[in-house]
Amino acid sequence: MVIVGCSHVDEHAGPLMFVSSHIDLGEQWAGENFDLTYPYEVANDVMLNEIKTNCGCFFATLLIDGQAVDVPYYLKKGDVGEISVQFRSAGFSGVKATGLELIFSGQPSTSLTAEASLKKWFETEPEVLNFGRVDDSRPEVVLTFTVKGQEPFRFTEVLGASPDLEIDSVPTTESALSQEVVLKLNAPKGFGEKVISFNLLSDYKDYRFVGLARYYAAPAVWTVPADKVLLGQLPRGLESQFAVDLMSERGKIGSVKVSALKLPNFRVIQEYIEGDNHKRLFLGITPRDYGAFNGELNLEFIHEQGGKRRQVLRKINVYGLVPSSG
Repeated sequence: MVIVGCSHVDEHAGPLMFVSSHIDLGEQWAGENFDLTYPYEVANDVMLNEIKTNCGCFFATLLIDGQAVDVPYYLKKGDVGEISVQFRSAGFSGVKATGLELIFSGQPSTSLTAEASLKKWFETEPEVLNFGRVDDSRPEVVLTFTVKGQEPFRFTEVLGASPDLEIDSVPTTESALSQEVVLKLNAPKGFGEKVISFNLLSDYKDYRFVGLARYYAAPAVWTVPADKVLLGQLPRGLESQFAVDLMSERGKIGSVKVSALKLPNFRVIQEYIEGDNHKRLFLGITPRDYGAFNGELNLEFIHEQGGKRRQVLRKINVYGLVPSSG
């Protein structure tokens, strides 16, 4: 869809005079690509240094005599041209306002804007895509959902997806009012709420479906502290003790094999069993030298859950400092 900015009165903002600096597209289907044109006349000689868009959905080009030219570009008084923009509306709904800024040398910048009231061409069932709680004991988690369109369509290509996400159901086979999509999420890394995205191309006017899915990443087994122990200042020649807890929400933790790298005179004092899914390790180090040190603590064990056993390794960095006597 090609749209040209028009008005009865020139808008003089900075060194360029635009027929109109704002385009209102009204109500449109989300997924449509709009080709927008902002005609201008140069009021004063000026160097255009940059065209800065404020959204990845807005792509701008400077046209001189209908030909695209690179920016920076020197504009002369009286010359006419266009700022050509492609506005991609896929993934948005409701009122979407966006724009760009023209940056000049020694002159005020000029803003060009556009907005549209976007209706969803695609609908999902369920409406919210959520994998729920996901831990690293499973190699992958599958989520199946349905995408419905206003006209028959099929998905032809996966244009992009988050690194841990696979989409096996695209391309879909036959054109229909709805398509089933299967997402496969690989074992997550880290803790907390996560959001992943994907972008699918359809054969209906090249409309794109941009999807978001959420999940809560929670490793099946975790340690407290999670990944590092800060011991602070330690006395030289005396043993300093600390504890590490090893826990799981479900399943059983087997006997823990503890090893250390670059930790001075390290030893395991005691492994205390709080329960099948909770163990506490009491550990000690005895530094002999002055200065800072950092080492690595390795915990190896078997985690048994749902009749399955897997070998697990958790690494924790340990930091400390033995101050000199001065």
